[in-house]
Amino acid sequence: MNRFDRIFVVVVDSLGIGAMPDAPAYGDAGADTLGHIDQTVPHLHLPNLAKLGLGDLGTYIHIPPAGCTPHSTDAVSADLGAYIHIPQTKASNSQPADAKPAAHIAPGDACASGPDVHATTSIGPAAYVARLHEASLGKDTMTGHWEMMGLYITKPFITFTDTGFPQELLDELSRRTGHGIVGNRAESGTVIMEELGEHHIATGDMIVYTSADSVLQICANEDTFGLDELYRCCEIARELTMKDEWKVGRIIARPFVGLKKGEFRRTSNRRDYALKPFGVTALDLLKENALDVIAVGKIHDIFDGQGITVSYHSDSSVHGMEQTIEIAKTGHSAHPIADAASPETVPAAGSAAPVGNDTRPVESPLPVPASVAGSATTVGNGQSIDMESPSDGMHATTFRGLCFTNLVDFDALWGHRRNPVGYGEELERFDVKLGELLPLLGVNDLLIITADHGNDPTFHGTDHTREMVPFLAYSPSFGHPVKLPDQGTFAVVGQTILENFGIAPAPGMIGQPLQPAFAP
Repeated sequence: MNRFDRIFVVVVDSLGIGAMPDAPAYGDAGADTLGHIDQTVPHLHLPNLAKLGLGDLGTYIHIPPAGCTPHSTDAVSADLGAYIHIPQTKASNSQPADAKPAAHIAPGDACASGPDVHATTSIGPAAYVARLHEASLGKDTMTGHWEMMGLYITKPFITFTDTGFPQELLDELSRRTGHGIVGNRAESGTVIMEELGEHHIATGDMIVYTSADSVLQICANEDTFGLDELYRCCEIARELTMKDEWKVGRIIARPFVGLKKGEFRRTSNRRDYALKPFGVTALDLLKENALDVIAVGKIHDIFDGQGITVSYHSDSSVHGMEQTIEIAKTGHSAHPIADAASPETVPAAGSAAPVGNDTRPVESPLPVPASVAGSATTVGNGQSIDMESPSDGMHATTFRGLCFTNLVDFDALWGHRRNPVGYGEELERFDVKLGELLPLLGVNDLLIITADHGNDPTFHGTDHTREMVPFLAYSPSFGHPVKLPDQGTFAVVGQTILENFGIAPAPGMIGQPLQPAFAP
């Protein structure tokens, strides 16, 4: 079909929208990440997501269905309203001191009366919206993303959240590396670094810990332990954990600097040693067909670089959105991750070139994706390429293919730490950046916003939660988007992308494309 030249997929990591039917089997009955944030955070303000149709996927206090606007939407972007042709209405500048709680609005209902909500228009959502069910067994990051790109995971990745790692594994890791081990529990990385950092510096013992994800993390000081030694130890850990009973999804090197408590600080030299996807994914097929596959955030780590042409490390979720916005404008962002498998991935001249996520100055040209055509841009050999101006005047045709972004802070900073207010504020920051991205999209662009699992910050424990996730698909070319039926797999995302570029799925891939439902 090849209707869209550029497709942006933004994964709001852990933004679940209600328990899956099989959630009780995972201990997650009643989980609802977005719903419980909405109930907990006063005056949650997500006008751009609301207009796309997020409020049509559940029953919320502060996120009305499209066509309803909270009275507190003073800050709604006029640009967004004009861009998606939803009329703006005057909002009150303050809430009365004795305001009553906002009215709940059932999905699909007319706008309810209440102090925070009023009807504006019945135009409906600006995006096609649906709830996606996870077909695979599990509720972790790799399972969610791999399913999104067409794989069906029948065996959940092993976790050691409740028990710590087996002593046999730790003994072998200690013997092979020559270092003692401390920690061995599920813990916040910054907490365990602060607690055990001085001991590590004094003894050389590695700080080994895990989380609710399928990971083994090794924390060590860059100056006293050394980056090369940390990476060597992580490579040994990866080798050891290829045994089925120890097979975690990722080994993560967690370097830090500082010599005493209160001064410890993580550095950007993190390196992930992930399992490769066990089958062909949509990313592989896009790359094989000479399309750009641009990874932002931890997408590179999740797929171990497989099927990716250019990767960018993000320092935060806000930074990840800023990178995505820059890619929408120009086709690239600053400081791509150097990858031997992707020789075209090189950093800007004089900038820091991550090796893994190392930052060392190099003299290399900024990468231009393979399919760039356009206003004068200089590539590695000094050749100037003309970038043609688009007929709709919305953006330059900066790449052709997929920009795949993961925004991890929702999960890592707020979900696992059970902080609903922090999660809500992160959603508000995302909504602001979304308002900056939307006007950059032209009629040949498609934006998909989704998630990989839930992580209800009001729930017991610290683990992910087995939940449905949102699917919001937006393009300025859409006429009258509607709410679609629930979908049985996250794989509709990858299949929709493949269908768009006329690429047949690989044997064994699951899911069906949703694109035929996108009426012009």
